[in-house]
Amino acid sequence: MSESPKLRSTAADVAGDVVLYDRILSGLDVGVCVWSLESPGTPAGLRLIHCNPAACGFLGVRGEDVLGKRIHEGFPGSEESPLPGIFARAIESGEGAVLPELPYRDVFGEGTFCIEVHPLDATRCLVEFTNITERIRAEARVAERTEELKRTVAELWSEMDLAQKIQTVLVPRETQVGPFEVAMEMRPAARVGGDYVDAFEANGVTWFLMGDVSGHGVSAGLIMMMVQTAVRTVVGCQARERRSPTPEALLDAVNSAVHGNLRLIGRDQYMTITALRVESDGTVLHAGQHQDILVHRAATGAVDRFETEGLWLGVVSEAENGVLPQRFALSRGDVMMLYTDGITEARGPEDDQGLARLTAQFAELARAGATCEAITRAVLDRVQADDPGDDTTLLVARWTGA
Repeated sequence: MSESPKLRSTAADVAGDVVLYDRILSGLDVGVCVWSLESPGTPAGLRLIHCNPAACGFLGVRGEDVLGKRIHEGFPGSEESPLPGIFARAIESGEGAVLPELPYRDVFGEGTFCIEVHPLDATRCLVEFTNITERIRAEARVAERTEELKRTVAELWSEMDLAQKIQTVLVPRETQVGPFEVAMEMRPAARVGGDYVDAFEANGVTWFLMGDVSGHGVSAGLIMMMVQTAVRTVVGCQARERRSPTPEALLDAVNSAVHGNLRLIGRDQYMTITALRVESDGTVLHAGQHQDILVHRAATGAVDRFETEGLWLGVVSEAENGVLPQRFALSRGDVMMLYTDGITEARGPEDDQGLARLTAQFAELARAGATCEAITRAVLDRVQADDPGDDTTLLVARWTGA
């Protein structure tokens, strides 16, 4: 029986193309096989006419053992695989196919291929094998590390949420402190802020404190909490002895307590702070350098401004203040305002009208008889509209004493 024209054509192709295939494909790292379909509609008639070294290595075969053989002869068990049908359909339809992840097992172990089938002409297709085992493993490692990172970030944010809750809980919520109607609020720019506000009564003396740690974030928040703890401890210890420190003595003691910790944090951070001690007759003693103190006078409707002088916390270990506490007096109905620079610099640090805007708004609200809570909310809402880049903290206190 003579060979059919189809077989003669295939044999000629094999003889004529092998040199070309060898030259082009032998140096590739990608596995390449070329299959010839001898009988249309018969995947078992696929004959291997080229298999480059990379493909032989991937498939665990020797070229001389599989070249020229039909697919089921060279690769026993392939009759149970969908691949012969896929190769044959690609040749007959002229449309390629991609199998992105195909597990395999051979003498080299287990792995994964990406297989692409490219029809060449009416009888042949080129099958490209890319070993993506390492890529799959790398992607799995990346996915595992991504999940680990997500868990770590979730835990970190959980801890940040806890730090924020602790800090906001430390802001006093009392609306009456001693002979004062009081409102105060802190709005951190970061998750945890560095502003400090406090108001409390001890041994018949009312204390107000306002401070600002350089920078913001976790380290600033830690410093703020340390300072509040030190302030309450110093005042509380003396109150048990029926004594009360002067504002400058309080700040000296607090500075001595926290200076070492500020150095350990290692960021050269410091805190501007003002401490105000109010006597029962309305006399206010204050020390420590921070923002000016604003006082709306109920009798005249004017707003007085008192500059602050004294030390910053954390700059030197043993401060010799050298500045006597300054003083002013409050009358019934007078309203005092303390604030951080996030209030006056909401439009940027070069804005020299921030204090003027704050003073004008404060005067308007206080003259209208607004409560301390209403004044606090109105000022902070106005500042928030300017999208401040810093923590914003405000304390408003109306003296209701004799």
